[in-house]
Amino acid sequence: MFSTHGTPTTRTYKYATFWIDHYFKFVYVTLHESKRSDELMQSKLDFEEFASRYCVNISSIRADNGAYTARMFEDDCRKKNQRLTFCAVGAHWQNGVAERFIGTLVTQAHTILLHAMTKWPQVVNESMWPFALRYMVNFHNASILCTKQATPFSLFTGEDPPYTWQSLLCSCQTSSWR
Repeated sequence: MFSTHGTPTTRTYKYATFWIDHYFKFVYVTLHESKRSDELMQSKLDFEEFASRYCVNISSIRADNGAYTARMFEDDCRKKNQRLTFCAVGAHWQNGVAERFIGTLVTQAHTILLHAMTKWPQVVNESMWPFALRYMVNFHNASILCTKQATPFSLFTGEDPPYTWQSLLCSCQTSSWR
């Protein structure tokens, strides 16, 4: 985990959970050290807390198998009257919207991280992957969708994003990494 102060740590993020609103194309991502179900539950609670700030009720979840089949996850969905459905094992096309977003955002994050590593090899390394992934998610959520004429963030929350894609681009182009 990258840190700007304190004692360096050997802990690392190895996994990400993507929460994707299929209609508004809004993406929320959380990072994890493991595939343990308690980390997945915390991710679910974080997303629900974010959504509740904007009076958005999560009514349905489509998930892969694995940690999502944990009893505590299923019980929490049942308690909150959320419909939980699963994709068949190996049938990624059954959740095509999410799979497409995950593939695109991860590829874009890798691309900007590799570019940064070639420009500033003494500073940027693989440990900055979580920053690159979150950057791409923020960039996506602040970009106007041609089919909706608004940003995913504003469609999901009803508010303007706290950042614009122009500010995200400018901060990247004008930052000094020396």
